[in-house]
Amino acid sequence: MNPEVKAIMTAAHLRRDATHSNYQSQLGIGLSAVGKALNIALEEEQNVPQDLKEKLLSSLADSGRILSALFNDITRTRRCLTSPVLNKTVKEIADRTEPGEYLFGPDLEGVTPPKSTPDVNDGRADRRNTTACPAVKYGFLYTKCLEREKFLALRRSHMNFNAKMFLPSHLEADICWWQKAAITGVNDIRKDSFHLEIFTDASLTGWGACCGSERTHGFWQVSQKSKHINLLELQAIFYGVKCYARDLSNCNLLIRCDNITAISYINRMGGIQYPELCSLAKEIWQWCEQWVQVGNTLMQIDNRQISY
Repeated sequence: MNPEVKAIMTAAHLRRDATHSNYQSQLGIGLSAVGKALNIALEEEQNVPQDLKEKLLSSLADSGRILSALFNDITRTRRCLTSPVLNKTVKEIADRTEPGEYLFGPDLEGVTPPKSTPDVNDGRADRRNTTACPAVKYGFLYTKCLEREKFLALRRSHMNFNAKMFLPSHLEADICWWQKAAITGVNDIRKDSFHLEIFTDASLTGWGACCGSERTHGFWQVSQKSKHINLLELQAIFYGVKCYARDLSNCNLLIRCDNITAISYINRMGGIQYPELCSLAKEIWQWCEQWVQVGNTLMQIDNRQISY
């Protein structure tokens, strides 16, 4: 759910949306399991009779399509139930957005707080940075921490956009980066050609990655085993990129991963909801900023490619 929308929803709306969101989380786990089963069936083709393999792949593909359809149906339901909360202007914008990391897309702006809240007119500096991001390479990477602090400050002030907030010291590096980028920043025209295609996966015991005929893997340290699977999947991507792209520069990489959250945090260069995921995504992109340019595409169960 978009933070701007969540801030103006009633407790009843939030509980209802949380229920639907939990359903989607379970479906996501199911989709991930189906994807892993497909990979196993394909990798073990020599040990599986052809007729059994065809039936297995067909059943798994059908299961994936059913789960994907249910996931999309719940997304549409959540949007329909939430739309009445939005004012007319924002609703028109929201209707044109595509769901992604957030229910109403990443660029939803203009949601005003309840009428009892003073007039909203601010966050201008942050909004100017966000507007400039498409023209500044890695710009989005250096706005996520600021966006999170703004969101937390608004929540503390009960959505009073006229309240003052103090910038924590850890934002200093990002602000200094923007001071330089605002003068010299440029961005390349995106190319859909990739130098390497890297597949990564993770479990609660270890990780693996492959590129062409080369494969690598490892096991988590004791301190890592207690981490959430989304963080482990993101760490697996980092290990895979560092393993196969350490000698490359000025190139695009195509990352294949079956974890939607990890892919989202890479494609969007972070997020404001989970600081630990955002920190690791930032670390990955900063490594790439020094070496390579990473492009990411999520391959879904039905083999469609969705790029951001």
